Formats: sequence, structure tokens, C-alpha cells
Amino acid sequence: MTEDSVILKALKTYRLKLNRDYKRIDELMQGDYLTPLMSVRSEFQSVVLSGKRNTKTLDRMSELAKEEKRLEASFKKSNSMATSNRWVKLSLELEEINGAIAGEESKQSRRRY
Repeated sequence: MTEDSVILKALKTYRLKLNRDYKRIDELMQGDYLTPLMSVRSEFQSVVLSGKRNTKTLDRMSELAKEEKRLEASFKKSNSMATSNRWVKLSLELEEINGAIAGEESKQSRRRY
């Protein structure tokens, strides 16, 4: 394996890692948390206003409270400056890596001919 092919392989491996990280943050940034959050709150309110206090409704209220907490955390995280900065940084880094890979592939193809 030549030094150039090792460099190319390392760049591609790093790009895979960046893609995984970017995909996770992008899904978080693009997620719609507000609509399901309002739906959970509405259902919770309906259960409370129904006046029923049995095991089934209490279990459902507990499930809804957990879901509300999870959605609120995701919503806050998706709107945080740190997440936004990380998303932009990964996007720019992916562009740089893609450019480096393209340059390395071009360099290697010129050497073959």
C-alpha cells in the first residue's frame, strides 16, 4: 500500500466518523419536537380533566410525563447555541474533508497515467 493510498484511506475513514456525528446532530436540528410536545401536553390535559383516577390513567399520565420531559430536552438541545455551533463546525469540516479526498483521488489518478 502506497503512502498516498494510506492517506486516502485515512481521510475516508475520518469522513465516515464525521458523517455519523453530523447525521446525529442534523437529525436533532431538523427534528420537529414542538408538535409532538403540544400533542403530549394536550393528551395529558385530557387525562387530567377526565377526572378518572385509576391505575390505567395514572400509568398513562406517568408515560406522558416522561415523554414530555424527553421532548422538552430534545427541543432545548436542538435550539441550543452549542448544538448549532457543533452542527456548523461538522458541516464545514465535512466540506474540507470531501475537498481533501477529491484532491487526493485526483492526484492518485494523475499518477496512474
